[in-house]
Amino acid sequence: MFGSTIAAGDLDGDGYVDLAVGAPRMRIGRVRDAGAVVVAYGGPRGLDFDRSQLWSQGTPKIKGVPFREDFFGAGGLRITDLGRGTRPELLILTSEDRERAGGKALPAQSAHILFSGRRGVTTIDQRWSSSPSDGS
Repeated sequence: MFGSTIAAGDLDGDGYVDLAVGAPRMRIGRVRDAGAVVVAYGGPRGLDFDRSQLWSQGTPKIKGVPFREDFFGAGGLRITDLGRGTRPELLILTSEDRERAGGKALPAQSAHILFSGRRGVTTIDQRWSSSPSDGS
């Protein structure tokens, strides 16, 4: 399912379009279907995959932990300015986010907002929210 969600925008402020690509069924460590997002940065010759980044709930400083069938990134990707007045943010949505509640996995949807700087996306000042998908 690589590429099932995509977003484009200039995350590092260099004037070239960068691409965020969802890989919601990617294995993270031993966890199947945990999901990830790949960010490839644009340059004068197109996308530079040598500078690409991989983001998942297994990435240090990303909130949550990978669970089977989290499908990180499957709920959508957006590169948008959320009003901070600097570079745009990368919004990553999950369709299912199975965080532990009382020792068991609880299906929930989550949104991760990653801020960007001169070198691209960073987890500095990350924002995260989660809500149960069953409405409770």
